[in-house]
Order: sequence, then C-alpha cells, then structure tokens
Amino acid sequence: MKKLLFILFFIPLFSLAQSKWYVATTGNDGNAGTIGSPYLTLDKALVSYKADTNPLDTIFIRGGSYAYTSTSFSISEVTADSARALVFTSYNGEHVVITGGQTLSDTAFHLITGADPAYSRLTASAQTHVYLIDLNVAGITNYGLMQDWGTAFPLNRPSNLELFYNHTPYTLARWPNYQTPKDSALTIGTVLTQTSFNYSGFTRPNTWAASNDKWILGTFASGYTNDNIRVDSINTSSSTIYLRQAPGNGLFSTANAQAGGNIRSFYFYNILEELDQPGEYFLDSTNKKLYLWPTDSTNIANATVEVSMLDAGPIVNISNGAHITFYGITFSTTRQDAIVTTNSDSITLRRDTIINIGLTGLVANTNCNNHHIDSCYFAHLGGGGPVLNGGNRKTLTNSGNWVKNSEFTDFSRHYKTYSPAVYSQGVGDTIQTNYIHDNKSQAILYSGNNAFMGFNQIKNVCTWYSDMGAVYTGRDPSATGNRIINNFFINIQNLNSSPAGTISAVYIDDGSGGMTVDSNYFYLCGSGGHGAVHLNGGGYTTFLDNHFIACLQSLSNSVWTEAQWNNFWVYPQPGNDSIFLNKILKTVDIRTSVYTTQYPWLVNFFADTTHATNPRNNNLTNTIFYSCTQPVISAASSYVVVDSIMVNANPGYANPIKLNFRQNTAPPGVGGWSPAIAYPDFTKIPMYNPIWTGGALVLRGRWQTKQLK
Repeated sequence: MKKLLFILFFIPLFSLAQSKWYVATTGNDGNAGTIGSPYLTLDKALVSYKADTNPLDTIFIRGGSYAYTSTSFSISEVTADSARALVFTSYNGEHVVITGGQTLSDTAFHLITGADPAYSRLTASAQTHVYLIDLNVAGITNYGLMQDWGTAFPLNRPSNLELFYNHTPYTLARWPNYQTPKDSALTIGTVLTQTSFNYSGFTRPNTWAASNDKWILGTFASGYTNDNIRVDSINTSSSTIYLRQAPGNGLFSTANAQAGGNIRSFYFYNILEELDQPGEYFLDSTNKKLYLWPTDSTNIANATVEVSMLDAGPIVNISNGAHITFYGITFSTTRQDAIVTTNSDSITLRRDTIINIGLTGLVANTNCNNHHIDSCYFAHLGGGGPVLNGGNRKTLTNSGNWVKNSEFTDFSRHYKTYSPAVYSQGVGDTIQTNYIHDNKSQAILYSGNNAFMGFNQIKNVCTWYSDMGAVYTGRDPSATGNRIINNFFINIQNLNSSPAGTISAVYIDDGSGGMTVDSNYFYLCGSGGHGAVHLNGGGYTTFLDNHFIACLQSLSNSVWTEAQWNNFWVYPQPGNDSIFLNKILKTVDIRTSVYTTQYPWLVNFFADTTHATNPRNNNLTNTIFYSCTQPVISAASSYVVVDSIMVNANPGYANPIKLNFRQNTAPPGVGGWSPAIAYPDFTKIPMYNPIWTGGALVLRGRWQTKQLK
C-alpha cells in the first residue's frame, strides 16, 4: 500500500499505465466503454475495471442522473490487494448524480379539486394551493415503513418515502407548525400510564379524522433524546392520547422534575388535515396519492420533484475495497445511508455532495482505515455525517481516517440527537478545517482515542435540546488522549426553550477525561447553567490558551464525590457493571502497558480509589475571560487555574464587533477574579487556510448552489 501511495503522489498520473472507461445516460452496456461509445451503467464499467490490469483506472461519468432505486451499487473485492487504484469522476465537471430516488413528472401534478375525497379535509387556503399526483400511475408502489425510533429503539431504521422539492426536503404535514421548541411548547398534561396521557390547552386533535397513521415526535423525558411513536388512538371525549408503545424513558408529566418543565415538547405529524402551509406534503398510501403544497405554486411546472425510493441498502456499498476515489459526484435522495464501507482501506470522497439522505452520509464500519473526506458538502441528512471506525483501540494503532475542508448543515433531520456531523469512534481520526453549522443538536461526537479536532468553525448548533455539547464525549475513561485545538465556537447555546437548555460547546461527561483543549475561541457559548466548557465528574484534562468571549457562562463542572466515581467505574452497581467495566476492561484493557504508558492518569485506576496520589484535577492555564459572567471556579470545582484573567475591556482583540479576535496588543496583566499576572502570549487560531476567507467558509456552499441549478 505504501509503495502505491508513493507512486500516486510523486509520479505524474499521465506516466502511469491507465485505462479509461466512460458512462453516460445515453450509453449502452453493449458498447465499448469509450467516450464515443459509452456504457450505460456504472456496474458495467466496474466489470471492465475488474478485467483490466493497469495500476490506475478512471471511470468518467457524463452528466445526468444514475438511479439505484431497488438495489445498491455494490463494489466488492476491488483493489483489496492494494496494487491498483480506481477513480470515479464526473467528466469535465459535468453535474453527475448517483441517486436512490425517482423524479416525478411535472405534468403529472394537478391542483386538487372538490372531486377528490381529501379536498373536504383541507383548510380553505390549502384547497387552492395543494397539488396531487397519482403514484400508481407514476409506477411507485413501495412507500416504505414508518417506524418507532428513539431512546429504546435502533437509530438505523430507513426512512419511509420522502419528498424533495428543488433539492430541499419537505415536511410531512404536522401540527403545530413551529420553528423553535418555545413556539410550540405542547406540554403533556396528566400522565395516565407509560403509554397514555391527557392533553390540555389545545383541542386540535378533535378535528382530525380517525386513522392508524398518526405519529407523535417529542422530548418526553431526558432533554437530550427524542422518541418517535405511532399514535394508537385519540379519545377526544376525554382528551386522551394512547400510544402504540412507550418510549424508552417513559412519559413524564411536566410537573415531574425529570421532565424539566415546558422545555419538553412534542408535535403530531402525518395528518392530512394539517397540510396547511407551503413546504408540507402528505402521502395517502391507501389511495396511492401524494399531496403537496409547493413553496412556489405558480412555478411547479418547472420544479424538480423527487421521492426517495432505495431502502434495501446504501446507494454505494463497498466491501473489501481499497484505493477507490469518488470525485465531483452528488449522492442524493435515498431512504438509507449514502455510502457504507466494510473492511476497506483508502476510500476517498473529494469535492462530492451528499444531500437528501434518509440515514447517514457515510458509515465506515469496523476495520476501515485511511478514509479521506476532503472538500465535501453534507446537507439534509436524516442521521449524521461520516461515522468513522478505524484503527485498533486495543493497540492504539492509528486509523489514518480524516475529514477536512468540508461543510455540514441540516443533518439529524430524523434522528435528531446523537447523530452528529462527524462521529469519531476509532483511533487517531482527524477532523479539521470544517464548517459545521445550523443544526438542532451536536456537531462532533468522539468515543475513541487520540483524535485531533482542530481549526473547525462550529456555529449555531445544539439550539433545541438540553444537557448536550457541540463537541461531546462521555461515559468511557478509556476513550482518552483526544485533542480539541484551535476551533472557533459561535453561538452554542439553547435560548429557544424556557427555561434555557443546558448547552456547552465542549462537554466531557460522566467521568471521561484526559483530553487537551487548547487555543479555542468560545463566543456566545453556554446556557442553562452549563458553561461553554462543562465537565461532569471527569479529570486530567488540560485547558491551555483558550478565549471565552461574551459567554453566558464560561466554565462549569459537576464534581463527583469519590463514592460516585467508585460506584460508577470501580465498583459499578448491579445492572451497570457489565456495561461500564466492559468498556474499560474488555473493549480495551486500560491496565495494559499500551494504555498506562500513553495515559499515565490511568495508572492505578482501580487501586487509587481515593485519588490521594493522583487527584482528579483539570488544569487551566493562560485563559482570557472577556465580557463573561463569573466562571464557576472554586476549591471544589477540580479546576486548577494558573495565569488567567477576567476583563470587561477589550484585551487587545483587533475588532470584537466583527468577530476578529486576533490580538493586536497584549492584554493588561490584571484579572477581575485572579491576582495580577504577567500575561502570556496566546496562540492565535489560524482559520485562514486555502478554503477560508476572513474566517468564513466560502468554497463549498457557493459551489454546491451552482451545481444544483
């Protein structure tokens, strides 16, 4: 493998023996596969590649859409010997889409009339704006399944048929129509059982026709998780909702302290009567009709209307593959994952677009190494972005996996929590120079070792939920040695609920620790009593050269007693012992020299139960708190603070109003809550890499808009 990589990087590609194959929507698999006589399918080009022997093959794809609506494009046993490389690329920059969806004919839509049985169930305004299509005539009979998911259910169930209008996902008709939890704080009334409750303060369910297809999605218990549950029935006489089965944490009344008041909310959906605004649709599977209210009713004849179809597997399924690159391709419109790799090495996505996905953008299963995501755009994902499982956590062998220069927005559309832009589960993953923004929950989750998360701009995430962090880990002291360095966190707070949700930019939870948090900028971060940085029980983390600016709260910590720590990790209570001890003794073994050498804080993990010789402290050095409230730092906080200041005057930033926090002058050597100090020279955050201008990512979003026209 190393020899091949050397050849590819240091010898011009034109000097390699190459084969080129061409695919076009106007081609034929009986053709020769040349530019003048292209194949019709990618599958045929792949067959030709396998029969070839040259070290580098390129499959050029002409512009157009290549559909996989019932089966995946499967690549197996390809270049597994690391002797060859295969590139799939758009030809001459033409717009190529590999899709799991079907485009609906514009001419097949017509405005609803009184002759349609659904007409009388719509509002007067909807009756003049809703269009419909007969799916049976369109040849669509597979509508998929709507399934329970959430706290106690898998987060890998494919979505049902979804509708996308001009490449934007539409919403199944729902009530209430809201933008933030505060706008629609439908609170649970009296809880009757784990599967039923009374509703109060609204009567809208009384107007809905009886059906078995109503659903409810909400935050019924803990503020960091959602449940999606079928409504079994509604008794309008007693104002009672009966659910098909209980969510994992059960139902809690808003009067219950665990429910946390009216930050808990829910909405009903998949209800025809609630098709009452632009951007919504409803699927009548019984009568095989699809209804939608277009956002531009006067121009529907020129719109692109697509529905997701593929649910049998991902769009691209790679097994035992190596040295495969996808360049300049859009993967779109599926009920499943976009790309899944298994036992594969050196898979690269470069300048690709992954949008309108029912589940996850990329899943790199166990034993997948050297996966590179470079300058890609991820949006409208039902789950999250890349999930990386590489390296070897027992030996701490690096994966070589990285995600760089990419943009992520509007992910976790269905699985609204714990489906981040990037999930690092291996060893040595790099997540660098990305723009992650505008999402209801987390940006990065990590549960492996030695990951580098640096030079990212993370903005407007975690805006809906509670007890959550933009960059989060927890419940595993063996998942340590990770670095969070030179990131710019902007507006990481939840002020949309009442009371405000407990949100942090960096959250190290439930006894995890041993991280490095260095040279980050936290602007407008922290809410609900959690700081921009929040620790829960853990220690051994180093905080160095960080800037906290206009944060509602900068630092916080839930300090664990020795009894809490020992009951959780050293002597786990019955029911938890296998879960927690397996993490640190079976998944990996923190007692081995591999771990104790790299992570000295794990030495005597079980013997030093009072931490007398190895206090569970967190060291904070060279920190600016500018225009922040008082940090929560006390003798019992576990923060050991050195050379840090708290100031209300500009400590030397070039232009704070324009978020330019580069330091032109040294800040004063005095602190509001610490003794006078000789102020250190702070490391500056270099956000100006080739795809950044003035601290803002410009390449991917604009390029993507151009590609989709």
